[in-house]
Amino acid sequence: MPETGWARGVCPECGRAWSRRYPEDLVICDCHRRCPVCGGDMTPYVPDLNPATYRSEEVDDPSGSALNHEATARTRYRCERCMVYGDRVPVEVELE
Repeated sequence: MPETGWARGVCPECGRAWSRRYPEDLVICDCHRRCPVCGGDMTPYVPDLNPATYRSEEVDDPSGSALNHEATARTRYRCERCMVYGDRVPVEVELE
């Protein structure tokens, strides 16, 4: 890898081309924050109730083997324009 120059890559999810100066070799694409329906910005969605209020670990996992926070680990997003919900995750783009 050269000391100077540009590293380039393409997001496998959205096809966006990324470029950064070396020695960068990884970029986190923000396509998970774009609405798949209208293309608007999606914001993190926070339910009106705390999950502990309506979620029972004993009912969801009778064996007791799952971690208590396992079901709420992923961030959910909502488009304010068309009210679509999504839970896509950030995509790592390797640069070459």
